[in-house]
Amino acid sequence: MKIVIIASNDFSLINFRKELILEFRNRGFDIAAAAPSELPIVSRELNRLGIKYYPLTLRKNGRNPFRDILFFFSLLRILIKERPDYLLTYTIKPVIYGNLAGRFFKHLRRYSIISGLGYIASESEVNSRKLVLRIIDILYRASLKNVDGLFFQNYEDVAFFLKKEYINSPAIAQVTMGSGVNTRYFSREPLPHGIFRFLLVSRLLRSKGIAIYADAARIVKEKHPTVEFEILGGYDLSCEDAITPEEVQNWEQEGLFHYRGTTSDVRPYLKDSTVFVLPSYYREGIPRSIMEAMATGRPIITTDAIGCRNTVKHGQNGLLVQPRDVKGLADAMIYMVEHPEEVKAMADKSRQMAVDVFEVTEVNKVLLEYMNLGVHVPVSFQTFA
Repeated sequence: MKIVIIASNDFSLINFRKELILEFRNRGFDIAAAAPSELPIVSRELNRLGIKYYPLTLRKNGRNPFRDILFFFSLLRILIKERPDYLLTYTIKPVIYGNLAGRFFKHLRRYSIISGLGYIASESEVNSRKLVLRIIDILYRASLKNVDGLFFQNYEDVAFFLKKEYINSPAIAQVTMGSGVNTRYFSREPLPHGIFRFLLVSRLLRSKGIAIYADAARIVKEKHPTVEFEILGGYDLSCEDAITPEEVQNWEQEGLFHYRGTTSDVRPYLKDSTVFVLPSYYREGIPRSIMEAMATGRPIITTDAIGCRNTVKHGQNGLLVQPRDVKGLADAMIYMVEHPEEVKAMADKSRQMAVDVFEVTEVNKVLLEYMNLGVHVPVSFQTFA
């Protein structure tokens, strides 16, 4: 059997979906993957794993219909060439255009992962978005017609798709605990001694809470000037709510945080952190960055918002704050700094929850069983060495 996997980010294939790809390989699938080519490491790693790779041209946040049409035909050509038995897509444009192309193949089984809704679930009636959102409504309804299955990361997103009539029945929806996290690769690390350090890992978007994090850091430093703050993640200047390099530079010059850029391995930064923070008000699925921090054994501060709240039992493995609440976030950070024994207990609970709830092999088991692909075959840890 053969499967084609389509994504909007090439690194996600080996960072978020590598374990799942290996599960397919262990079942004897021929695998082809397609995504925009951004990092050379991806094609090298996929080649090492014996996965055929098709580089795509795609602007994730672009609104040029002609570019999207070209993207659709590029996917159609791949499907004509590969003639797969299964199609798996994730993120909005691969889901829409991949499924539209897949509808031309009668016996193709189509599945998609809905990993959060982003701006399409915004209640804001910004004029510049109205037409785009109407078009997305039409495209989702057309592309998901007769789809074989959708994997959601929270029940609110299922309800949204039903309300918008993107799907007609909850029977094709399966909820999983995010994309899962490999708790062997992200192993438990002891909390650092000496410096108390907060870490935020995210794309640099306003809706991810970057500016709120900076404002809260300013308040915390007034009371605890030795506390450190770090941000790790890339710019995404194509987004309407992008944080600019000038803003980051100004915050750094003010001494609010250290910007660490991007990395292909977040583990050293998690190891050096004390508490992980994600003050997002973006419509998340379940943030992978939080799951990785939990697996490392880090307390979490995040928002009481869809997706984010699924990772925290308030007062047990972290603290929940209201979205866009600078003072609430600062108070939560100060509480962590002033209660080190509770931080240790929360760290233990985070690790336990990562193993019990978010382990990737269990998440993948749900996907594979829903796709009628038989008994779960564990992926060898040596593959990730």
